[in-house]
Amino acid sequence: MIITKKNGVTFSPETIEKVMDAVNKLNYISKTDKSQNIIKATNQVIAVICPNITNPYYSTIVQAVEQVAKQNGIDVIIFNTYRDPKIEKRIIETFYNLNLAGIIFAMMPSNPQFAEQLSSKLPIVVIGDSDYSVHIDTVEVSNYNAGVLIGNHLIELGHKHIAFLSPTLDHINTSRLNRLEGLKATYKKHGNDYSITVKSQNITPDIERDNISIEHAIGYNLCKEVLKDKKVTAFVGLNDMVAYGIADAIIDSGYKIPNDYSICGFDNIFPSHFAPVSLTSIEHCIEDIGHNAFKILLNKINEYTKPQFKNSSIIRVEYEQRLVQRNSTGPARY
Repeated sequence: MIITKKNGVTFSPETIEKVMDAVNKLNYISKTDKSQNIIKATNQVIAVICPNITNPYYSTIVQAVEQVAKQNGIDVIIFNTYRDPKIEKRIIETFYNLNLAGIIFAMMPSNPQFAEQLSSKLPIVVIGDSDYSVHIDTVEVSNYNAGVLIGNHLIELGHKHIAFLSPTLDHINTSRLNRLEGLKATYKKHGNDYSITVKSQNITPDIERDNISIEHAIGYNLCKEVLKDKKVTAFVGLNDMVAYGIADAIIDSGYKIPNDYSICGFDNIFPSHFAPVSLTSIEHCIEDIGHNAFKILLNKINEYTKPQFKNSSIIRVEYEQRLVQRNSTGPARY
């Protein structure tokens, strides 16, 4: 629609610029007659769709995909959706019309049924949570189990009352809900003497796009609120970026980590390894996941070129997480 300049259809300047850059990069040749616009690709290109690349979790996935894509002579285009279903759908439709070789979702699509329908015509691989209701090739982890791992770790350290801090918690962000549910289930086993305070801040796609440090800010601001509750001895951030905000709020309030408060995150992104940060986190094997997602997609791309191809098989690869304990967690202060 952008290339054909169809009347009555509008796109943001940013989307138009990215599409036209892709057209130039692909060396597309367009032949127009009265009834049809024919577009032919001379190179193979895939798209990686993710919420944003500010969080190193997603930028690491993108770079991991690019590492193996380059070895196979395939270029990669990256698109951020900021968790806006409308943007996601528009991107998919636009690049389907460009004869894209395939798509990798770095998160579960906001409309899995639409992506599932499209996967019969276009190779698609999803990196996301375990969800057997979605019939798409998936490289997955169990975020529920990740929550269980952190819950058990904090209970072993004597933390009876903890807080879980997160951006928007809703059905679109299933991984967030599953992490929380795993944490809740673990604490529930220990009875009423154990509790989880849940705090979240709703953010729109526009806010996420316009605020690069939004996850850090959410961790910081919500932590400041929870510090008023003196029974809480540990914090769990929805991810490592939120956990960094929590850490800064604790330090700015005159407390020490982990002497006064312990902190855990999820994803084990590379800054969590740094000695001054030393964050206890859940290892998600991000690079391996990115490599594997591309290899599955490449296999699917090759299959789609066969005349006898039928999209009847679904590949699911699940990675087992592990907890990496560092200096941000220690015994409860009482």
